[in-house]
Amino acid sequence: MDIHNTDNNPPRHAIESDDEDEFNPQNQPDSVPELTVKLIGDVPAQRSLVVATADPGAFWARGTDLGEQTGAIAANGVQVGLVFNPAWTNATVIVSEALSRLPVWAMHPYAQAIIDALKPTSVALLDEYAVPSYISSSASALDAPIRFLSISAFDSNNEAQPFAPPNLVNTTSAAFLSLLSISNTPGTLILLPTPNILKPAPRTIEPSNFTHLTQDVTEWSAAVMDQAQQLLFRAIGEPTYKHWELKGGPPTSPKSTAASRRSEVGEGGMYL
Repeated sequence: MDIHNTDNNPPRHAIESDDEDEFNPQNQPDSVPELTVKLIGDVPAQRSLVVATADPGAFWARGTDLGEQTGAIAANGVQVGLVFNPAWTNATVIVSEALSRLPVWAMHPYAQAIIDALKPTSVALLDEYAVPSYISSSASALDAPIRFLSISAFDSNNEAQPFAPPNLVNTTSAAFLSLLSISNTPGTLILLPTPNILKPAPRTIEPSNFTHLTQDVTEWSAAVMDQAQQLLFRAIGEPTYKHWELKGGPPTSPKSTAASRRSEVGEGGMYL
């Protein structure tokens, strides 16, 4: 009689791959690295919160009036989140992972630290989904819609389509929604369509990269960004009169310096 012990490692052929970057349980560290999250600045708590992540966050920040940066969120000493308190909204705004992306092991504790510190009354998240890999019988890569995923009542007024199973969100936004669901805090994720396959999360937290803001950020039309902005603030029960408009005209050439574009994420630049 063969006895199968589930505590043993799987046979080598079951996990071996020609792709050295593919997940391999035999190559994982014995323990998850520690993460220290620090909130810098006097950021008000118990307000609505908007978290705009990665490329969507960086591009959205260029066309909305965030004002002066009022704080920052550091993960293991690296500035990952930029905090703003615009005069035209009661919500706190965090532009997250625009300068440095989080590895998978850091996503949950990062989101947990922000929720614990700010105790938001409701949260709206902005992120992206890859159109080429989205599973749907009706999705069109030529006219892909904004999609949403909500753990609370949310009426998109037909301006966005549901992000339907079996599709998955595997960015930090998923950690936020999971934690908000446990605490019964209203939360809605707005997802912008991108024609690119999303890059895998890095293995470590890398230093802030300002060059990324000048060369690699995906760009969306003004109409799509304005629609996404209206959806974000509708999700936290605060419809806004503000409209999104890309500042500075057409994108600058790759030869432009990072310093010339830093002020476009808010008006106060970035610090830490």
